[in-house]
Amino acid sequence: MTAAIQKPAEKPARPLGILVLGLAIAALSATGRPEPESVAMLTGVGLPDWAASLAIHALPPLLAVAALLIGRAVVRKMSSTVKWIVYALLGMVVGMVTAWHMELFAGAPGLIEAANGPLAEAETIEILLWGLGAIYVMLAIMIGLVALFGSTAVSAMQVEDIDPEMLEVRRAERKLYGLSAIGMVTPGIACMALAVARQSLPEMRMGPLVVAGGFAIAGMIANWLVWRGCDELQRRTVINGFAVSAIAATVGAFIWAMASAAGYVGEVDAAAAFVALTIIQTVMTMIATSTMMGKSFSTARPA
Repeated sequence: MTAAIQKPAEKPARPLGILVLGLAIAALSATGRPEPESVAMLTGVGLPDWAASLAIHALPPLLAVAALLIGRAVVRKMSSTVKWIVYALLGMVVGMVTAWHMELFAGAPGLIEAANGPLAEAETIEILLWGLGAIYVMLAIMIGLVALFGSTAVSAMQVEDIDPEMLEVRRAERKLYGLSAIGMVTPGIACMALAVARQSLPEMRMGPLVVAGGFAIAGMIANWLVWRGCDELQRRTVINGFAVSAIAATVGAFIWAMASAAGYVGEVDAAAAFVALTIIQTVMTMIATSTMMGKSFSTARPA
């Protein structure tokens, strides 16, 4: 007697991940306030204030959806490794563009000023710190959803056709995802607290610095626990990402030092160096992780 052929599990709909991510970024955009310089740039070409503000609010979700759609079209015939690298870099670009044109969590400065005094206007480094913090918090929310809802959350955020078995999240793995979410949100809050300290009056900086230091230590502890729970392949991915970022940072610092000695660029302070190192490490680790994901998905795909 011939065994009945089992119908394979149905794959998630293609647009679902794009739609979910677009809505999530739209919600993040709704918490923000357009930067005056960006509004002035659009009003300078004839748009009224309300239309300029609306356009800037619409920019992040539209840019994210467009980036994903363009990315899908561009990498359609490329290897899985290249696909995930492209998606990682596109996500980084969308996050930084959003942070540059919008003051995310616009209600937060008012609450901070009520508790810690007035804040100075954010400069480039502070904007980047706020942007990094927002990106970390956004990623932490996504990872936290996976920890809470498992495969359902993974399927909802999926933007590529993948074997459904690859979307399985075991109960033991969800604990690791929860620790990863803590390891992402804590440095995010630390970055934003550091930005607050730089914008605060000199006599009011100790409080934000204590918050920044406390959350940085909590993040290190959480990431150490994640490291202990990782297998050899996951640890190798992290090591590869940080090794490449160390080389890139060293070369970049040497080039900057040469340009500074020649008088073409200025000196950088510790916060600027931290931001540069964090961006490089984030990009390189995302590329290393995407490479691992691409190889895993390509080998798991049925012939």
